[in-house]
Parts: sequence; C-alpha cells; structure tokens
Amino acid sequence: MSYFLSSRFAARVPSCDPSPGMPRVANTARRASSVTNVLNCVVGLIAFISFAPTVRAEEVTYYLTNPQGTPLATTDAQNNITRRLDQKPYGDGVLDEEKGVGYTGHVIDADTDYVYMQARYYDPLVGRFLSVDPHPSDTGSVFFFNRFAYARNAPSRYSDEDGEKPGDKFATPEQAAYDALQYINARSIAENHEYLGYIVILERQFVATEAVRAAEDHANAPMPEGIPVVGDYHTHGNYTKKVGSEYVIVDSASDGFDSDNFSTRDKLRYAGFASILKHVYRGYLGTPSGKSWVYDPSVGKAMSLDDMVREQRRYADERAQEMQRDRDMRRDVSDQNH
Repeated sequence: MSYFLSSRFAARVPSCDPSPGMPRVANTARRASSVTNVLNCVVGLIAFISFAPTVRAEEVTYYLTNPQGTPLATTDAQNNITRRLDQKPYGDGVLDEEKGVGYTGHVIDADTDYVYMQARYYDPLVGRFLSVDPHPSDTGSVFFFNRFAYARNAPSRYSDEDGEKPGDKFATPEQAAYDALQYINARSIAENHEYLGYIVILERQFVATEAVRAAEDHANAPMPEGIPVVGDYHTHGNYTKKVGSEYVIVDSASDGFDSDNFSTRDKLRYAGFASILKHVYRGYLGTPSGKSWVYDPSVGKAMSLDDMVREQRRYADERAQEMQRDRDMRRDVSDQNH
C-alpha cells in the first residue's frame, strides 16, 4: 500500500478505496492522451499523478496548501517548487491561469469560474454561494439572514468542505447523529483521532453540535448548557495498536482497542448521563469500518445506527405518501361537491 502526505493535517493517507460509506481517496480523469489521478480525501488535496500511455511516462505534482486547503505552491517528485499560487481569503484569483482544483481544494469550473462544493456552487469573486444553505442549522443566528454567506464571513478561520455542516435539524436523534458521523468519521480515520459532539433539542427538533477533537477524558468537549441534551456521538479514529510507547495504524485483525465497538467506558458514561439527566440518553459511534452504532443504556444493547436510520427514512417516506394520498382524496371530494 502506498501513502501520500497531506500538508493540511500532516496525515498519511492510504491510496486505496475506502470502506463502504466512506469518501473515495482518488479521483481519476481520463483523456485521449493521458490519465490524471487526483489524490484527495477528507484532509484535503494531496497531489496530481499524470500518466501518458503513449510515452509510458508518469509525472507527479504535489500541492502544498494552507489550513483551509487552498493550494499555495506545487512541487515535483524531487521536491522542487514548480509553481507559486496567489491565495486570497475568499478565493478570487486562485489558479487564474489554470482551471481545475483550487480554492479550499475544490474543483473550479472551467466555463463559469465558479467553485463546485458538492452541495452548491460558490462564486469566489463576490465571496458568496449561488444558492442558499440547504440545511440551515440555527435560525436564531445572524448568519441565518444571509444564507448565501461563506464560512461565517471568516474564510481565514473556517472552511466549508461540502457546502454544508453538521447542525441540520432532524425528526429523530438517530438521524441527527448519523448525519454528523457521516460528516466527521472519515476525517477521524484519516487523522486517527477521536471526535465528539452532542445531540440536542432545538425548536422541537434534533440537532448535532459541531464535533471537536476529543481529549482522552473528553474534557475539551463539555456538555452544552441551557438546552436539552439527549445523547452524544463520537468516533474511534483508525484501527490502532500500541507498540512500545507509540500508537501505530494497523489492519482490523491487528487492532488492539476493539475500535468497531463501544468501549466499557463509553457504556458507563452513557448510563451515568442518563441517571444524572433523568431521561433517555443514547450514545452514537462511528467506527473505522465505516459502520455506525447506537447504544441505549436502558436496555444495555448496541444496535446498528445505519439500519435504524434506513428504517426511519422508509417509514417517513411511507407516511408522507399516505398523507399526500389523503390530501388528494379530500381535494377530489371537495371538487366533486362544488
């Protein structure tokens, strides 16, 4: 297995397809004269590897980025700087001569100069998205009044990897936790570090707070105050084994921490919170395998969060269809009476 260095988080990223549900590490573009592999992942843009079949030659271009993932320079395989790039906070002017991967590691559309950020397009000239945030998380925030804004108008501090962030409102705590784990678990695996966030009730719906890197005792992720908290979600990083005083990434068979399951400490923590808060408190886990789990201390059992969310969505879809049929039937009856 080969590894590629990401300057964004100094993490080693394997060049292989991920587990089910995880984002792909390498993207491939094929042209008549060459094949280009774009190496990227949750930790940002890494490199271009171009291969020309006609001359059997391979050219590697590495990208050096700022903390937001925007390229600042490129180097060749011998570590020689081949190009320096202009970087502006909102992305204007980045990679002017060449289209392709640019601002915060996203693709710049060659025809429009807009930046494609998965959930929506971004215009670096004005520093705004072209459509509203599809999942506004805090209607009481000043940023709700301009849902076209990018990264809370602070692009030097924040970035928006996919045009949306954890904080969407959901009908169930399981769906809120699942959404947050889908967002953060890949980064947790790449960095081999745990992340932790909470599930709270906001305006009668369930919201996941933004995940933070967790300390060993979770001391740097205090429980939110002033709003109901009904659970928390966390990740376990990558499969790891302790060798001497160091922790090394290994395959699942050699994992030394049972990383695909809740730990005893996790279960005791959930039971303690449920006892203190005197209401249902569940824990949600994202694992190196890509699977997600939920643990309810009242029954002492872990269940598949993936299956639970899938079933909830199926039920919601069926219920919505049933309600639509009822509305259509009432409208037909009303039309007949008139």
